Amino acid sequence: MKANFLSFLLSAMILVLLVAGASAQQNLHEFHGEAAGDRFGWALACAGDTDGDGIADWLFGSPFSDENGTSSGSARLVSGATGATRYTLHGAAALDLFGYSLACAGDVDGDGFSDLVIGAYGNDDFATEAGTAYVFSGIDGTLLHALSGGEAFENGGISVAGAGDVDGDGLDDVLVGAWGSDLAGPNAGAARVFSGADGSLLRLLLGEAELDLFGTAVCGLGDIDGDGRADLAVGAKWNDVNGSGAGSVEVFSGADGAPLFTLRGAASGDGFGSSVACAGDVDGDGVNDLIVGAPGADVSGTNAGSATVYSGVDGSSLFQFEGPAAGDGFGVSVAGAGDMDGDGRADVIVGAHGNDANGSGAGCARVFSGADGSLISEVLGDASGDRLGFSVDGGGDIDGDGRAEVLVSAYGCSAQTAMSGEARVWSFSEPTACPAPVSYCATNSHSGGSAANLGWTGSASVRANDLELLCTGAVPGQSVMFFYGAGQTEQPFGDGFLCVTGPIFRLSVGSADVSGGATHALDIGSPSDPAGQITLGSTWFFQVWYRDPGGPSGFNLTDALEATFCQ
Repeated sequence: MKANFLSFLLSAMILVLLVAGASAQQNLHEFHGEAAGDRFGWALACAGDTDGDGIADWLFGSPFSDENGTSSGSARLVSGATGATRYTLHGAAALDLFGYSLACAGDVDGDGFSDLVIGAYGNDDFATEAGTAYVFSGIDGTLLHALSGGEAFENGGISVAGAGDVDGDGLDDVLVGAWGSDLAGPNAGAARVFSGADGSLLRLLLGEAELDLFGTAVCGLGDIDGDGRADLAVGAKWNDVNGSGAGSVEVFSGADGAPLFTLRGAASGDGFGSSVACAGDVDGDGVNDLIVGAPGADVSGTNAGSATVYSGVDGSSLFQFEGPAAGDGFGVSVAGAGDMDGDGRADVIVGAHGNDANGSGAGCARVFSGADGSLISEVLGDASGDRLGFSVDGGGDIDGDGRAEVLVSAYGCSAQTAMSGEARVWSFSEPTACPAPVSYCATNSHSGGSAANLGWTGSASVRANDLELLCTGAVPGQSVMFFYGAGQTEQPFGDGFLCVTGPIFRLSVGSADVSGGATHALDIGSPSDPAGQITLGSTWFFQVWYRDPGGPSGFNLTDALEATFCQ
């Protein structure tokens, strides 16, 4: 009993130290599935800048949504600047499972915007369950390529990734996993590199042996061998070289498909290679490294899981992280997180969808320092069955503080409706207050003898989206109109001054109450005109026009507000 008590005390002390050393968390955005069973966030990815605003956008998959038939699937692209949905793409037919995998494809069409690749491994267009990976223009969602190996039951699109420029034509290419391929033996698996320019097959990579499920996970690594071409990694979670289902990851030259090195799971059942991702330059040698998940590893308990960071130069192990407890499935997802702590090194994030800290299967995700492997922070699922951490990725620096954000999903979340799913964008920077809106410009008295003013409550935070404009002192019962614009001026107009210049956008029209008051709650995600979209760092000018039948011109205006919008 004494030994058990000491063990418990030590574990508790370690947990307290980990939590105390972790960074503060901020939930910047939260997104939900539309219907029960959608499992929104099953897959997610940082999509790169798809709209040219200089801020990375995000892509979320709901492979079990039913828009075009049972489990036809869908994928939603969201603006990183505002959190507003840019557009939603849908699978073509029932059981396509469109959105089961997805990634930033890079710029495949040369238009200067990031494009998208989305897998539908159940699609039958080329052959029964051959699967298809679709490449879409990031700017408007136009279909660019539909890619498949055409082999029945190979499940092409079970995994997808941007490959980088493999063939040296200046356009990015895409990598598609097909774990059911029989080309090298039953279910040995395959991965194909397709040209971003025209969709032609550039490389065919094959599993080592039958039942390897080579293509379980795929990723582009950038140029790790110094030949000027992007290189690749492919996971085979059932590879048996080190034991049944120990798993492996093979790293290939993009230039010619030659193997560079092979990484292997340590023991039977590890499932090493179930997830693999480019970690960025973790060790500061100027070459990208990679991180590999083994959710079945038993290092700290049965199926507790592990994740290991390897050097991109030679495949040597840099760090190994272990799941907190048995059954956690730590390593089910892995990703490069970007520089989370501002030390100039790339950090990593690992998901553990089976973690029970906040309830059975609530899940968790942990962010680790690339500099020394220490824990930066941990995010926990809210409730049992959330399965938070099933998919993770770096989110880019959306708030301009020099530190990256991360994307974490909980596909089992039932906060909206049963298993509709949820995804969140987390920042681990210390929160900073947005600057308060500032009044400017003159205001003249109306026929009632007083002047109307424009005030505010809430904040100029894009994340909070809680700015409310308050008009006071207008003519009771008369029409009022809230509007805003991109510039500041002060010139006579009607019986007052126009303080906003173009382009000008109308917000709402209503009537002043008995005291001459009116309000407008600004909804940043739903602009009246796309040209008037409020984004991080933008400055806008707000004013109210109101009717005054007793005045010389019949109308007047309030003073104005200048607001610069921040995180």
